Amino acid sequence: MTFTHLDTTTMAFSESPANPGAKYQVLWQDPTTGSTVQMSYGPAGFPPKVAEILSHGPHRHYHNSVNERHYVLGGDYPVWHWSNERDEGKLSVLRRHTYLENPPKTLHGIRPEITPEIATQMLVWNNGSGTNIFDKDAAKETIEVPFDGRSMPDIEWAAPHLISTKDLAWWPHPSIDGWRIKDIAPSAQDSPPVALVSVSPNSGSGTCELQGADRRWLFVLSGDLSLIVKTSDGPSQLSLQEGHFLAWSDEASIVYPARSISSGGCLCLCIGHDLASHT
Repeated sequence: MTFTHLDTTTMAFSESPANPGAKYQVLWQDPTTGSTVQMSYGPAGFPPKVAEILSHGPHRHYHNSVNERHYVLGGDYPVWHWSNERDEGKLSVLRRHTYLENPPKTLHGIRPEITPEIATQMLVWNNGSGTNIFDKDAAKETIEVPFDGRSMPDIEWAAPHLISTKDLAWWPHPSIDGWRIKDIAPSAQDSPPVALVSVSPNSGSGTCELQGADRRWLFVLSGDLSLIVKTSDGPSQLSLQEGHFLAWSDEASIVYPARSISSGGCLCLCIGHDLASHT
């Protein structure tokens, strides 16, 4: 695979046999590590299997080694975080343009008394498998922590990275005049940094060639973006719109056409780059 270009607005959703009602699209996957980028969809309320689990009380867990990241496109998903196994916990509601990162050993979960009132859709990506309790690798990666008062002194608990990106200030792009950027999250383990990049209408890019690399990708949150993907098979002209996903390997690179790269402006979620250089 030299590059992957997908329009998620026209893709079919798959339903997990282990968790009916929850749907997903696999946008990218590393078969060696199990790392994925997925579009996740959940209905109002919780799916029946999750509701069944919660009928016995709250559920919380941590991930043993995998860094789990989310960007919310819509909804009102309630999530709880605990600073330790005896903490009372703190509720956060994930709404549009919320970013959540759960590093390994972050204690988080859900409670039965607060459920999503509307459907939730989000991008979810990670650097390994087993972060979903219904995944085949969950038994070794996702560890449930019951509410029985027991102490776990051997674990150094981590804190989530949770922000509403709407509250962050825009800054001038470091290399392209007229563009703006928000730094969302730094790199962690082998997970590249996260940024939002705003491309102004009818702007140019100067001379820019962006090489591909592992786990580098972009998702168009709004607007339009024109670019060319160069591979050994030749150039491919792409016109990206809202909901489009693009990942490209180190055998490919992105260049921008001489004309305007965005007629109406574009807002991109960028992983491992700022549309002009690797970060």
